[in-house]
Amino acid sequence: MTGGPFTIATDGDQLEMNWWPQWTRDHFPSYEPFWVERIVPLTYRVKERRNIEFQTPEELAAVGYTDEDVAVAQLAYTLLRHLGRVFELLDDSRAFTHRSELATRYQFGRDEFFESFARLSGASDVSDELLARRANPETYGAWNEAQGGEARRRWRQLHPDPLRLIRSYRNRLVHGRVVPEIYLQSRDGEGRVVGDVLYYPRLEKVDDYLDWRVAIAANRAAIHPDFDDAALIVLEAWERVVGHVEEAWQEHLLLA
Repeated sequence: MTGGPFTIATDGDQLEMNWWPQWTRDHFPSYEPFWVERIVPLTYRVKERRNIEFQTPEELAAVGYTDEDVAVAQLAYTLLRHLGRVFELLDDSRAFTHRSELATRYQFGRDEFFESFARLSGASDVSDELLARRANPETYGAWNEAQGGEARRRWRQLHPDPLRLIRSYRNRLVHGRVVPEIYLQSRDGEGRVVGDVLYYPRLEKVDDYLDWRVAIAANRAAIHPDFDDAALIVLEAWERVVGHVEEAWQEHLLLA
């Protein structure tokens, strides 16, 4: 290796470097020490600093790494991609900087809402699988998705699962009947209509509104407290996922 220590800011790929000052450094700092220890050595960076590709199985085996090490590295990067994409969707809508100022934010529509929950559910899955694989090396096939699913389930049987509610919300969005949507016109300070704001049931309330008539009746006079702006529901979910992942990595992964 030539040069100083590897860092995300100088040696990550383009997304890693872009996201590091935007959100990863403050919300998910454990990503960097794991990346240094478990991802960098699997790539050609250790021979040619700017070459981020993975080494071949033969090259890695010669220095003590297996396919499972590569699988774990791919799970870590997948997790970052899921969280980073949802960050971008929220940032584009100005949800971080204008949480309660509807008239100054940009529309966060159905497509953004659905994609966000799909990715947050995926982030929960890959993080739990990664934790299970690191806790039980060589137990689950590196390229076996069924065994990857078993790893997630086993991890959740043995540890708290605070993200179950977010995965359940994703399931409500893509399985069964449509989750009720409420639209409210947003106005600026002078009373001019600037766009529609999309409201959904809050994370803990979605199953209370399986009957669309209940949702319509509850919101007829004004937005019911069980409903919230789609962007703010996703923001809460994103913060829960990132917070739990960071805590779990600190407790279980960085010491592994």
